[in-house]
Amino acid sequence: MYKKLFTVVLVMGSLATAVFSQAPIDEFALSRLPVLSQTIEIGSAFAPFVLPDDQQSLTVPCLNGSRTLDAQMPWIWCYEYDKPTNFIRPQIRLSGFPDDDSWFLLIKNAGGGEIDRLNAASFSWQAQAPGDPFLAERWAERVPGRGIQIELHTKTKPRNLHVSVDQVNVSFFQPGRKAITTGRNDMRDLLAAVPRDHRYYGFSRSIADIHLMMSDGSGRETNCTGFLLTQELVMTNQHCISEPWQLETAKAIFGYESQPPAPTDKDNIPFVRIEMQDPVLDFSILRLKWPARDIWKPAIIDSRNLTQNQQLILIQHPNDQPKVLSLMQCTVQSVAVEDRPQYANDFYHLCDCLGGSSGSPIIDEATGRVVGLHHREIEKFGDDGVNLGVRMKEIVTTISKNQTLFDLIKNSIQ
Repeated sequence: MYKKLFTVVLVMGSLATAVFSQAPIDEFALSRLPVLSQTIEIGSAFAPFVLPDDQQSLTVPCLNGSRTLDAQMPWIWCYEYDKPTNFIRPQIRLSGFPDDDSWFLLIKNAGGGEIDRLNAASFSWQAQAPGDPFLAERWAERVPGRGIQIELHTKTKPRNLHVSVDQVNVSFFQPGRKAITTGRNDMRDLLAAVPRDHRYYGFSRSIADIHLMMSDGSGRETNCTGFLLTQELVMTNQHCISEPWQLETAKAIFGYESQPPAPTDKDNIPFVRIEMQDPVLDFSILRLKWPARDIWKPAIIDSRNLTQNQQLILIQHPNDQPKVLSLMQCTVQSVAVEDRPQYANDFYHLCDCLGGSSGSPIIDEATGRVVGLHHREIEKFGDDGVNLGVRMKEIVTTISKNQTLFDLIKNSIQ
């Protein structure tokens, strides 16, 4: 499955194994999300406890060339996946000490471009026996392409540092499941349906594609949809992002559309914390690391009651696709979910969607205001399915209990 794997003193070679996690998942949540990666177990690729002395150097092969190791860069890990892939994401495991500032890791692409930089502060550490090194692990940034290099750089000799890369994610696609609603698929590429000066496109300016790792701990990568409440706050489903560790790799991507311009580096925004989450109403409010550009406008929230057959539109990123529009027969089927008491805060809607649409704003077609949060699909044997959205009225009531947070978004609530 792979060609080249090098450590300080050893060229490692063995067959990699594609691993698909079988972790249990919620029938109506994670099982609906697309799977965008597979995990490759690569065996033992590690930095030894004894690193080279100041006078030592060593030349090792790396991808299509060679690199020199010394006291300033005592370890490098080079890997090339031998099948087409859009990205490689390594999982890095450490044994060491959280206060050791003598080292950092550089994650680079095959051409040597820096993708990520990690130090001891980048990891969450777990204490072991008193005096023993701590343990830590995390997934690094995605590295585009088939090749990756990870360099260990040191200022002084680290204290009992041990670095290993046991597995990587590579691109893979398993679509999310779809509930048939009206017997037809009305999902259309947004920019194939309307120009950028159309009001529907204006409704879409709050919407982002969210890349994340599933909260079940399986290591599977997926996507959801989210939308701006302010330039720095994004709402999506709680079943998408609920764990702080997911924020290490999750990103909101604004402007992911089928026509140029492509999203810029400023449009690929990490998250810094979960401001609020509610598992019953299935929403999470996430703070961006920096504000979205001004061209991406926060949504206007409508907290009034819904009406039967109210005309809606759903703009979304199904299966990690560019923005998609659902409009035909996209209506409120029922303002309440009386046959499923666990969804008492929901309404039924008939807007076509797929896995990856979770967290999409359900928009009133006439006003462009967000009236609901799409979050689940119900399949029915031998009949049309139906989708569930949480009423924004209920979400706003819950947010209002946090006065500081409510004050940030109240001007966008109608």
